[in-house]
Amino acid sequence: MGYDFGDIADKVRLITGRLSPDQMSNNELNTRINNYLHYEFPAEFKLDIQLVPYQFLTVKGQQKYPVPENFTNFVPPAFINGLDYSYYGGPYNAYGYTNNIPGYGLNYYFDPSLYYQAVGQYYNRNRWRIGDGVTVSFNQGPQNYGMLPNSVIVNDLRETFTDDGLGNLIGSLGGNGSVNYLDGSLTVNFSIAPDNGAQIWLTFVQYQSGMPQQVLNFDQFFTVYPVPDNVYRISMVGYQMPAFLVGSTDTPKLQEWGPCIAYGTARTIFADYGELDRYAEITALYREQVKYVNRRDIQNTMNRSAPRSS
Repeated sequence: MGYDFGDIADKVRLITGRLSPDQMSNNELNTRINNYLHYEFPAEFKLDIQLVPYQFLTVKGQQKYPVPENFTNFVPPAFINGLDYSYYGGPYNAYGYTNNIPGYGLNYYFDPSLYYQAVGQYYNRNRWRIGDGVTVSFNQGPQNYGMLPNSVIVNDLRETFTDDGLGNLIGSLGGNGSVNYLDGSLTVNFSIAPDNGAQIWLTFVQYQSGMPQQVLNFDQFFTVYPVPDNVYRISMVGYQMPAFLVGSTDTPKLQEWGPCIAYGTARTIFADYGELDRYAEITALYREQVKYVNRRDIQNTMNRSAPRSS
């Protein structure tokens, strides 16, 4: 007999003694089950069945791409148009390695600071314009180089502008502006006209765009370098979070997860309501279910990888 959402909810009520909606509403119970399944369950397991392909396409001139929220982590290598290039960072570091984790290839580096060492980002700082006490807007046309996103700074020692990585310049006193990362053109609008004779400084990292050869997974973004000059496909695999259960007949991806989800949810209820004796009692039963799910995952993996006779 399998476990659907309704069965899991019934089991949680039985374990916790909250048998009716008067003791715990259906809405709270369902939310707690899904919170455990979606957020805590993946922290207990790295199940092979949840390891799925993931890919995205780069955009010309865009360096950063948000990491999808329905994945817990990604497993190197990363491929750019089918080629294995360097991959940095990510939350996986089970053995304390800083780079070249065994089994993940020579192009994997856990320490994200190694990415910045590899790409060699060096800032240029120039006396860009001079204020006259009246003019508030300054600009420059296209250059023969690009500016790296999140590296642009314009200041007159009163107001400082920084870019947001999306082409917008944001002033510390309310000014605004824009920057074209591909050709280096930019415009700034000061909130107060720089003083007569005041030097206006421009700081940025110069780059030439091209096919990315580095992928950094850090701070909820994939960052690629060089900044793409075209559309490229970046591919990898990652552990996807289990889907939320909605209808009473919805089932987990594997129905044998049902008892583990029920015991795990009950355990969090006891913890949140301060029922620590019950929490300690249920933990042993919960750990049994964790071992069972892990054992079944290993068996399923071995069955999928076993050679079949014709």
